[in-house]
Amino acid sequence: MRKIWISIITLISLSSCEKIKGVEGREDTEGPSITIFQPQAESFRSNDTLKIEVLFSDNDGLHDVYIGLNDMTIGLKRIHWSLHEHGVNAKIDTFYVFPSDTGRKEYVLQIESSDHNNNRCSTRKPLFLN
Repeated sequence: MRKIWISIITLISLSSCEKIKGVEGREDTEGPSITIFQPQAESFRSNDTLKIEVLFSDNDGLHDVYIGLNDMTIGLKRIHWSLHEHGVNAKIDTFYVFPSDTGRKEYVLQIESSDHNNNRCSTRKPLFLN
């Protein structure tokens, strides 16, 4: 009985991320879309709150979404957020508070997404701390 359950679980996990055929049986070649609602500004100050609100969408279903906030001045990743998603939409709504003990710094908000056919979309938004 235990071997049957292991076989069923293995079969489900292997089939859950297969390539998906698009409309009328054609393979999906369109990448996901990324809509950035926040941040709209590019310039911030110490102790400011960076609100991050992003919508990921795909016509046949997402596979992975990722948001990273990179401190380019010292080469440090401040946020690393990843999600394995199967729906057609995923929304990330989070925030980051800039440290108070910093001078001028350059950050990059890195946003990426892929679907089950390995179509990818990515964007970067430069942010400046004055």
